[in-house]
Amino acid sequence: MEIRDRVYNVATKVLDLDRSILNEELSIGDVRTWDSLGQVSLISALEKEFGCEFDIDETLEMESIGDILEIIKERS
Repeated sequence: MEIRDRVYNVATKVLDLDRSILNEELSIGDVRTWDSLGQVSLISALEKEFGCEFDIDETLEMESIGDILEIIKERS
């Protein structure tokens, strides 16, 4: 499974979203469930999915699905 599919699956589950609205431009605050608590839950689930720990700078840069994809791809 591609990184993008894995990120989309996590985001769909954690943020309780319909997959059809996901795209790389979707960002924190665009949907009701992606608030500060949703962000923490999303990052935690992504760390579990990808078997890593993001540092504070990376988590602060994760403001959109595209940002998340870039950071994870850089780690691969």
